[in-house]
Amino acid sequence: MSIVVFLFGCALFMSTLSEGLPFCAYRIYTLTERGKNSKTDNPISIKFHIDGSTSPWHNLDSDVNDRERQHWDRYIVPNSGNGHLTGVTVRNLKTDGWEIEAIYVKNLCTNRVYEFYCTGSCWVDSPAATTKFLPRSNTI
Repeated sequence: MSIVVFLFGCALFMSTLSEGLPFCAYRIYTLTERGKNSKTDNPISIKFHIDGSTSPWHNLDSDVNDRERQHWDRYIVPNSGNGHLTGVTVRNLKTDGWEIEAIYVKNLCTNRVYEFYCTGSCWVDSPAATTKFLPRSNTI
């Protein structure tokens, strides 16, 4: 069973636990900005801020050409706990920067969806700004 959610005019399919995924996992959706140099091929990682604690870093990589301009990408990482996400930090350790527009995280244990929107410049790029913290914007 899947649920269709419309974000920025694009349909995203947010699947349920019936897909045989790990019981406790996060499904992460990232949206790359539309600017000329927004995309990157660099490895990107993310950590979660959960009710005062912080998860380890998780690599965001898929078998497709991810992080292209104005494109949604989807990843699965282990769940770091069932508390409420208060923020995420994204990391890029190489010099080809990535500009983020939004990140959505669905907790597959609780079915909560957390939204993280960028305001202003939201680049992760080494050496100038290797990490970017995004506070939670909303919870669905």
